[in-house]
Amino acid sequence: KSKHLSEQVVADSVEWDGQRRLLADLIIENRPDFTSVGTYIQYLFTFSPYEYDYRGKIRSAGREINGGLGVETTEEGFIQLQIASYNSRIAHLISDQYILQLNSYYRKRRTEKASRNVRFFSFRADSIRTELKKVNEKLAYRINKKIFDYRAESQIKIIELESEQGILSQMYVNLILAREQAMAQLQEDIPVIQVLDR
Repeated sequence: KSKHLSEQVVADSVEWDGQRRLLADLIIENRPDFTSVGTYIQYLFTFSPYEYDYRGKIRSAGREINGGLGVETTEEGFIQLQIASYNSRIAHLISDQYILQLNSYYRKRRTEKASRNVRFFSFRADSIRTELKKVNEKLAYRINKKIFDYRAESQIKIIELESEQGILSQMYVNLILAREQAMAQLQEDIPVIQVLDR
């Protein structure tokens, strides 16, 4: 019964008589000239339908389908939607769009944490790889320079770089493993949604 979800449903384009049409436009075009005493009085004085901007269409059509929507959870745990519309074809389209939006919303919510972990570990692994590349380049430069330099301080710098290289390599391996685990968790968290009757 979310207002946001209803507006997402009507803001989508659907196939109607071979054309892509905004669902909000279809709902507004197929509603009667007046649906209440207030709209009847407005109709008597203006004799013309109210003109909406894009945002107004979405709000108006969203309110209409939200008002005509019944949601019930059965004892078996299934969600049952009852959708009322002035046109049965539009009711079918609304039903299909609700199924798509609910499917997308549910998948997003169930996979949000795992997706965030995949992004985090990927970002960290990339940044560690960049640091490791810089350390490798510095170490290679020092080793090449060592051939002509026998001072103890140049040996210390090489040992420090090798130590840093070892730490970064281990961090990189751990982050790659964590990323793979997060990706496996993401696959596991993707829900299977079955529609019994559209």
